[in-house]
Amino acid sequence: MSTLAVATVKSLSSAAPAFQNSSGTVKGQLMNAWCHMNGQGTIAINDSFNVSSITDVTTGTYKINFTNSFANATYCGAGMHNRTSNGICCVGEDPTNGYTTGFATMRCTLDNALTDPSSCRFMFVGDS
Repeated sequence: MSTLAVATVKSLSSAAPAFQNSSGTVKGQLMNAWCHMNGQGTIAINDSFNVSSITDVTTGTYKINFTNSFANATYCGAGMHNRTSNGICCVGEDPTNGYTTGFATMRCTLDNALTDPSSCRFMFVGDS
């Protein structure tokens, strides 16, 4: 086993670096964008990577705008929030507004109802 210790990893193209096995098969890649935000009252980004801004669309629905767009709209988004009960907590794509290369619209639900949690975390990975 070898250890690689470097200060910077740089891709030879505009695409994000990919991790490959000895056969050249891609085995993983870095996160393209993520955001930790306050979803109640005046929404705000607490910390993020590759997220330029967020928009409060309606109760429990947020538009996450990317600083650098994805290559296509087939990327994957996931997340979590801090509202809890005896029911079901869920974060997912808003079926009305969905994904584009430049933004994703995500929804937070609790007990099958849209909710504004005080802490939301979203992450996105795909072709950049």
